Amino acid sequence: MRCINIVLCVFLCLAGCEFVDKNTSDDELPPIPDQKAVDDYEYTLNGGTFDLAKRNGCMACHTADRVVVGPAWKAVSLRYKDYPAAQEYLVNKVKNGGKGAWGD
Repeated sequence: MRCINIVLCVFLCLAGCEFVDKNTSDDELPPIPDQKAVDDYEYTLNGGTFDLAKRNGCMACHTADRVVVGPAWKAVSLRYKDYPAAQEYLVNKVKNGGKGAWGD
């Protein structure tokens, strides 16, 4: 089940990212996009993937397009879309938990 959640979160946000060092610090991450950039960003969530996210409890903290507890998938996708370490970084965040990468 945990593996499905990891794959789901990464799949929802990204495609085709490279694997690099796991030890990326939060201060080396791309900047957090502002709300206007997120609103203007073209993002389509696959219906089947959305159903999988609902079944695995992801919707308790995330939605596709707005902040709940955690950032919206759309914002995560925008922030990390050009970041080569995104896939490995986000897999590590989902597996091990994490906070602070999006502010306090």
